[in-house]
Amino acid sequence: MATLKQKLITPVAAGSTVPNNKITVVGVGQVGMACAISILGKVRPQGGAAAPRV
Repeated sequence: MATLKQKLITPVAAGSTVPNNKITVVGVGQVGMACAISILGKVRPQGGAAAPRV
């Protein structure tokens, strides 16, 4: 039996196979920069590449 969430939210397209690790930060104050650094720090590089530098 499907849950209420499964009934209300159904996928309409297949998930992306290409990694999308771009972010947009609106506002580059202290909070915006902290968010960007936090998000970029969680991105796992693929293929042995170095982690992104901020």
